[in-house]
Amino acid sequence: LILLIFILMYFNGLVHSKRILNFTRELEFWICSGLLLFYLCTFPFFGLYNYFLEKFPSEFRTYYVVMLLLNILMYGIFSFGMIWTRRK
Repeated sequence: LILLIFILMYFNGLVHSKRILNFTRELEFWICSGLLLFYLCTFPFFGLYNYFLEKFPSEFRTYYVVMLLLNILMYGIFSFGMIWTRRK
């Protein structure tokens, strides 16, 4: 939760600065975007983890697949940001 607050503070600072004109060339933007997407999507899953495990053990594989896809998406955004910002 604290990490989400810092990410939102970064985006707020980015919006109110002159860096907004070329924000796609900043690695911090891509890292914050990946983390924000991952944590906003997984926050409900983390909160309901024990409930799902206890009440729906047969559907727990779906939980695993969703977490795997979100991890792939987050690290894909990190990789894209590292490749994109290196080109200058």
